[in-house]
Amino acid sequence: MLNELVLFRLSNLSCSNKFMGISPFSEMETQNIRDFVLDHNDRLVLFEDVHSYGQYIMYPWGHLEEDNPYLDDNIRVADAVSNCINDAVNKKARLRA
Repeated sequence: MLNELVLFRLSNLSCSNKFMGISPFSEMETQNIRDFVLDHNDRLVLFEDVHSYGQYIMYPWGHLEEDNPYLDDNIRVADAVSNCINDAVNKKARLRA
């Protein structure tokens, strides 16, 4: 079951700025991220997603009920990124699972 917060923030209307796409990787932006991750899969340890629109730093497993086995690492890196953003623009990014 999807997290209710995720469902609340997404839209199936293509004109919405919260449009989630018609299917996984249907949009160019997600295709580019997918391709980058696949091309560098042997060197990636962690992937963090920074959303400048809402000042969110998001990490995997937020949409699942199961526990994130990398939660401590995700929070540590996201916190460091948030501090860097704060140092640069004096605005703290919010962490989102």
